Amino acid sequence: ALINALKDWDPRVQEAAAEAVWTATGKGSKAALIEALDDDLTHVRQTAADILGNFNGMEVCEALIETLEEERDEDVQAAAADSLGYAGKQLQGRNKQAVIEALTQALNHYSPKVRLAAVGALGR
Repeated sequence: ALINALKDWDPRVQEAAAEAVWTATGKGSKAALIEALDDDLTHVRQTAADILGNFNGMEVCEALIETLEEERDEDVQAAAADSLGYAGKQLQGRNKQAVIEALTQALNHYSPKVRLAAVGALGR
């Protein structure tokens, strides 16, 4: 039901659903949050990026890296950078290096919000 609520027509329902989904750690919730990174509404994308920091794994990190690099909204990018610091903690080797490289590139972002989030994420 929460997964379907992420696609509700009312943005308040979408946001509430995204916040509730983070407590469910099933693959379906992770996939729905990754999908929500492409939502038309900025606050839904930002909420999804924030919540994805509670999940581990390269699938999550790849989606957050893509958001960090391709998203146009700096608040969503900052949320993606911040969440990368949490989601990428358990990674090793090439996967960890991909996260570090994305965050290092974000240090040159035009937005101080994104740069600050990247510094914080690299410090984790």
